[in-house]
Amino acid sequence: MVFGFGRKKKASDERASDGGRILRSEPHGLGPGAVAADGGVGDGPDSRRTPDLRITPDKVAGIVSEYDQRRRQQAVSEIRNIRDSVEPMIEELMGMGRDLERDDLNVDSIDKHLGIIVIRGKKQVLDVIRRSVSPLPAVASIESAAKAESELRQLLKKVGDVLGRQTRVIHLFAKKHANRLKSNLEVMNSRHSEMRDILNQHNRADSESSELVEIADGLARRRDDLRKKSQRIRDLSAEFALLESRVSELKSELAAIRSSKEHEAYLELLSGIEKCDAQMSQIRVEINAQFSKISRPLGRYEYGSSLDKEQQKVLAGLVADPAGTVNPENVETISVIFSNVRRAVATGSISAKDVEKTIAMLAETADMVGPLAGRVAECAGRRGDLAGKARSAKPADLDECETKLSKAVSQHGDVGRRMEALRAQIKDDNSSILEMSADLQMRLRQHTGIRYEIDPPRMESPP
Repeated sequence: MVFGFGRKKKASDERASDGGRILRSEPHGLGPGAVAADGGVGDGPDSRRTPDLRITPDKVAGIVSEYDQRRRQQAVSEIRNIRDSVEPMIEELMGMGRDLERDDLNVDSIDKHLGIIVIRGKKQVLDVIRRSVSPLPAVASIESAAKAESELRQLLKKVGDVLGRQTRVIHLFAKKHANRLKSNLEVMNSRHSEMRDILNQHNRADSESSELVEIADGLARRRDDLRKKSQRIRDLSAEFALLESRVSELKSELAAIRSSKEHEAYLELLSGIEKCDAQMSQIRVEINAQFSKISRPLGRYEYGSSLDKEQQKVLAGLVADPAGTVNPENVETISVIFSNVRRAVATGSISAKDVEKTIAMLAETADMVGPLAGRVAECAGRRGDLAGKARSAKPADLDECETKLSKAVSQHGDVGRRMEALRAQIKDDNSSILEMSADLQMRLRQHTGIRYEIDPPRMESPP
């Protein structure tokens, strides 16, 4: 509605009025021989379909920029034509204001109070026309086109608002002016709608252009990153091969060391050490088994005895770890402890179910302590001697070679895992690049109306 006057014209009526035309963007434009989005050719029925244009992502910005320039020029031209068609209507509107100002509206023939209302309404309408209705700025660029649209929008709003408030006054007392205003403003509103539609389409196309450039830049970056990953895999492959060769060399070197007579003698010494360890384990089992028979009286004596610090330490060891305590250094102290424990059992200081049996077991264990301690010392001495000989007989470069081999194997595995991770990333990147290329091709075709193939949709094959 235009300030209450009549119905708004349909869009088809608006475009038809005064030959106005709205810029369309689907497709935005076609060059001679270019393939349209629907598969048609933009140069007439006799033109042959041109093949897809192959471009790289870095060319998209230039293509979009060139297309945007043509589209912008077309939008400016359309809006300039509309602005020029509106100018006579603005002049006519100002003329209507002058006619309304000269018209007394026959207020002398109506009620005095009503006349005051009519005069006030007329003054408000005239004030708005004087202040707000003026020629639109010339259109030479998209910025000046936007300014012209803005000024026309404000003009129509202010005039429409005041006429809407004074619609009854205008209809009743200035009917001849009302019809002229209605007709004039309806056409101006239609022209403004066309200007606004063109600018909206231009802004949407600008946004699409920015998105296309952003996608193309992202695709180019993705491809650069993919090439870097592929090169990284090639570098890692070379490193992997070197490490593989190094592992093989170190294995051969270690095998040679282990097959030498020196290493054979070293292994025999190690075997002797293992036998000593087995014997020591057996002795420890025997000691622990024997002391388990007298653990109760020893444990009771530990809590009730008044031994010196050294004896207390040995006694605690006999209770907690007999095998680790029975040795030649402790034999004398152990003998004193056993003598005290037997006396305590005999006098009843330590209770026992069978006193004689307990005393006999203590005596038996006391007699075994010396021989057991001797066996411990003998086995430990023999082991120490073998260990010394083994250290001297061990091939000098055995440890170094084993360390190098372990490090090389670890590095070889790490490089292999990094290569596999990069191969998986390249596979995902190839899929993403194909999707991005297809999306860019489709949107570029919709945007420009021309078929482009993003070249090359080349797959980077992991080495």
